[in-house]
Amino acid sequence: MKKEKPMSTRESITAKLAASLAGDPEAEARVTAHQAETGFVRALIDMRIEKKRSQRDIAKKMVVSPSKVCRMEAGADRDLNLGDVMLYTKSLG
Repeated sequence: MKKEKPMSTRESITAKLAASLAGDPEAEARVTAHQAETGFVRALIDMRIEKKRSQRDIAKKMVVSPSKVCRMEAGADRDLNLGDVMLYTKSLG
């Protein structure tokens, strides 16, 4: 059984706000599930932003198209390829 990490306050607030804006109490559960499925991807994006690098910068260093980096960042953790993750993190320095 997969152990889920506790939601951060920011994640919890985001999920509650989505439910409120949508007028749909079930939206909170969907947002929470999405956040759980994309935590590693979000960490990669946060590292890229912290280093002030664009998707184009990362793509150039990875020797892939910018759309490849975009797809990586738009996907779920389970969709990531270890080789791509290694190239991505290496391109961050």
